[in-house]
Amino acid sequence: MRKLLIVAGAAALMVPGAAVADHVKPTGSGPGGVVNTQNPDGFRNRGQCESALARETNRQRQNPDERSTDRQGDSTSDFQLAMRDRFECGYDESADAWFVFLSH
Repeated sequence: MRKLLIVAGAAALMVPGAAVADHVKPTGSGPGGVVNTQNPDGFRNRGQCESALARETNRQRQNPDERSTDRQGDSTSDFQLAMRDRFECGYDESADAWFVFLSH
């Protein structure tokens, strides 16, 4: 019983650190490529992936200077639509993780 408690305690300490996801900066170089360069190991679930992508999209939407040069003149709504059309989260079975991909 004591060993079980020690193992459970150790697992509880490890899970929060593993669940933390770095935010994503979409900087892909071509269609279909993985673009979450700041978290190359991917995300544990789709929610973490979508959340990181949304945070980065919103950061760039609010500050046009952070966008790529061809998107700096877009209105905030046009930029938001373009980002949703261009990037998506997808599951990679071989890595058992979720990644941000260029959708086209």
